[in-house]
Parts: sequence; C-alpha cells; structure tokens
Amino acid sequence: MGSLQWTVERGGQSQTVRMVAEAKPDAKPSKKSAEALKLRYNGTLGPAQVEVRGAPVNVTEDEQTGELVIRSHDLLVRVKIPGERSPRG
Repeated sequence: MGSLQWTVERGGQSQTVRMVAEAKPDAKPSKKSAEALKLRYNGTLGPAQVEVRGAPVNVTEDEQTGELVIRSHDLLVRVKIPGERSPRG
C-alpha cells in the first residue's frame, strides 16, 4: 500500500500527517452507499492523485493560485503544493 505525507497548519501550528491507503473491500455497496461513494472528482495535484467521493461535495481548482478546494456540509479542505502555480501535475 502507498502512503502520502501532508504538512498541515491548525491553530497556528504546523503538523505532519502520514496517510496510508487501506485495501478496497470486496463487497459491493448498497444503492444508498453507492450514491454516497459516487466519484465527484479525480485529478492530480503535483505528484499526488486526488480522488473525492461522497455527497454533497463541491471541488474547485483555482488555476491562478494552484489551489484545490474541497467543500462539503461542514468541511473545507484547501490543498496546494508550495511554490507551484498550476494544480495539474
């Protein structure tokens, strides 16, 4: 399994977070689960592949800043590679 390391800032402090992918389950999701897992966005940001699933969710790319913004009901995620201008890898 691959892993990805993020450096995030929360409360004015930088923290490094390492994420490790899990194996995909073999069972097919129910119809309700399938809608919740519907692919909403698939793209790259530098060397990282970004996949967003679920509902409701809105994903936007700002080509001026190179930032990827993921928004949902009570969630806001901003992703940017330092020094990069374009969100496409």
